[in-house]
Amino acid sequence: MNYEQDTIAERMLLSPVAMRLEMKEGVNNCSIINDSYNSDIGSLTIALDFFNQQKQHTKRTVVLSDILQSGKMKQRFIKMSPTCCKKGVSRLIGIGAAILRQQSHFTGDTVFYASTDEFLQAYSPAIFSNETVLLKGARLFGFERISKVLQQKAHETVLEINLNSLIHNLNYYRSRLKTETKIMVMVKAFSYGSGSFEISNILQFHRVDYLAVAYADEGVELRKAGITLPIMVMNPEEQSFDTMLNYNLEPEIYSFRILHQFSEIVKENYRTGTD
Repeated sequence: MNYEQDTIAERMLLSPVAMRLEMKEGVNNCSIINDSYNSDIGSLTIALDFFNQQKQHTKRTVVLSDILQSGKMKQRFIKMSPTCCKKGVSRLIGIGAAILRQQSHFTGDTVFYASTDEFLQAYSPAIFSNETVLLKGARLFGFERISKVLQQKAHETVLEINLNSLIHNLNYYRSRLKTETKIMVMVKAFSYGSGSFEISNILQFHRVDYLAVAYADEGVELRKAGITLPIMVMNPEEQSFDTMLNYNLEPEIYSFRILHQFSEIVKENYRTGTD
């Protein structure tokens, strides 16, 4: 319509909506993704794509309500089961009368409840452990109550990270660089307290070139969480060189002493056939 970009930015006064893909730290070393705003098929697909990006846990559970805004409910649920499998869903917890009636169309590890109240009555913290949990439901089902019981409550102070702002900043820096210039992002000290797995996952998805950590053990944890990007260790220590080779981490070589030590370890691994 030939409007200038500045005019569009000034007039499009859109505010972020709460409960859309909010990631929280959960009980028993779980990661909770709260997407309890609506339950249409389109938003479910987006949520599952985001869910599939998370690599900090191998086990992934979806807590899903009835899809109120879709016709032909039975056909929707029949198609949903293979979609969940494709997106790496390990377990499905269905909540609602409609999904309960269609439970026979879902395969694998599944459990169903007629209502949120029924789920909460049956809830025990032991149900969830070392996994990523996606809460995807319509407002009517009050999944914020589930989110509340799943969130870890060890501290009153909460640091919330806006991942959209993080990507906005990344793209701004990219816009100021030549296309051939590579980007290394520091994620040491658990991304300065903002969550190393979550931050590294989204940086990997948006194709940064390198990550950097302070010590080798930080890089090992990222590898275990599924991060495949090149990772540079800024403070390499001689006793960690074998670990760095095993986990494909790159030391920052800033002295001839470190160069000599690392070269000897590489030669030793080559001779013994361990690398």
